[in-house]
Amino acid sequence: MSDIILHIGLNKTGTSSIQDFMNMNAAKLLRHGMCYPTTGRDGTAHHALSRWIKVNKDDPAALESEMVKSLRKEIEGTRITVLSSEDFHTLTDRGVEMMKEILKDHRVKVVVYLREHLNYLASWYQQNVQGTHLSCAFDTFCYFNKKPLHAIVERWAAVFGKQHVSVRVYDRAQLLGGDIVQDFLEQVNPRLDVAKLKRKPYESNPSVSGNLLFAKRLINNFCDKSQAASYVHEVSALSKLKPTFAGHMLVAGDVVDAVVQSYKQDRRILAHKYGAKIPELSGVRAGHATPDLDAFAEDWALIMHTAEVRGFGFATAARVLSKGVALKAPMHVPGLSHPGSLHAPNPMSLS
Repeated sequence: MSDIILHIGLNKTGTSSIQDFMNMNAAKLLRHGMCYPTTGRDGTAHHALSRWIKVNKDDPAALESEMVKSLRKEIEGTRITVLSSEDFHTLTDRGVEMMKEILKDHRVKVVVYLREHLNYLASWYQQNVQGTHLSCAFDTFCYFNKKPLHAIVERWAAVFGKQHVSVRVYDRAQLLGGDIVQDFLEQVNPRLDVAKLKRKPYESNPSVSGNLLFAKRLINNFCDKSQAASYVHEVSALSKLKPTFAGHMLVAGDVVDAVVQSYKQDRRILAHKYGAKIPELSGVRAGHATPDLDAFAEDWALIMHTAEVRGFGFATAARVLSKGVALKAPMHVPGLSHPGSLHAPNPMSLS
């Protein structure tokens, strides 16, 4: 019987850092009886297992499938097994029940990291603008992506038992050593010495911000999902051009206050039932203005020149935006175009 550590996310809580660490050290950890299974892994995380559960959750015969047999065989005889995917937290009640059935006869500890709501939503928004064709404003994103975090925790507690769910807050002041990997390993095996294991020398998923993020948001109006997603690595490369192209995004005080107020009950429940004390923000969230209109013309020229020189597909999409292209439906970009406009604004005219 193996002790299972089931790391379910959330997204934007250092999950990539944890998964990169587990993947880089998998062979060495296995020699100490700690397994990070290859079964169900997609890259460094067990996203494939999560997707498989979503497809097969209503099929009792799936428990005898090759996926389940392979996973059970791989973890047989190991002392500790870690399964990690931020996609796990999106499983339905039935999906969570199926996970328990797959891991029957093992002791399971569910580990979930939560993040202060405004910072969570801002980081999620930045990632989605960069990696998808999302083009809405941040406050609109918050409205349509309301996510009570206690409901996620309770779904897993109802199946595995509250006593088997460890709720942690992704906040440097509350993480062991201010380090997400060190904090996670404390939940897994406190005897492990992180200093003797490999670490990535850089942040796994830096956030794009400022005028680069705004430029991508504008371009997303002209791209389908796959095309917009194809620029993600190019945008990451462009984010290194200026300090204002990466990091936190500035959020107005009224938006901060609205988000904080809407999750007041969520914070209360998490603190009372699970001891997860999420800080309450107020006022402006410091960061880079998105957009910074005073610097936009200069920043746009820098982005365009660099993208052209490097042969980025992003440059082609940017040229379409610069010239203005007739749209099939009206588009309104707050502060830049009038409702009902049939043409994209020319970013170079913003100075």
